[in-house]
Amino acid sequence: KQAEEELMQKEHRFRTIFEHSPISIWEEDFSDVHAEMERLRGEGVGDFGHYFEENPQDVTRFATLIHIIDINETSFHFFGGKSKDDILSNLPTYFGGDALPVFREELVSLSRGEISFEAELSMLHPDRGKLMLQLNLHIVPGFEEDWSRVLASFVDITERKKAEEKLKKI
Repeated sequence: KQAEEELMQKEHRFRTIFEHSPISIWEEDFSDVHAEMERLRGEGVGDFGHYFEENPQDVTRFATLIHIIDINETSFHFFGGKSKDDILSNLPTYFGGDALPVFREELVSLSRGEISFEAELSMLHPDRGKLMLQLNLHIVPGFEEDWSRVLASFVDITERKKAEEKLKKI
């Protein structure tokens, strides 16, 4: 009974940390992306950078293979949505024109066996306009073989980028 209570308290603690983290956190399942890459490897694809240059439409197709398991409460405030479902059902409207090239880089990185990826990209906020984001993606330890647990975080770096631009002009 005591062990059950301790487990429930830990679960509540970690759920609270996840939901109320000051950064946007997404838990994703890339297992279908991994399976498709393995299928293509079996057909002779060795260089995914070259493959995506020759088949740019597949970058979009690969994006549809990602399953979003959960996003934290901060994410729907961060993205300006009314709820998690609102964000998830309108994902393409949030990301700018650089999202697919960044996703392509992410896929190439993962195809080389890297378990982490970082990049900057833009986002279209419904009230604040174009924002610049720092994306950090990491395959959770223990899931490197199938990519079924991936964490992504987004940090708003818009003000920092504006300050950098001002400094360049000086």
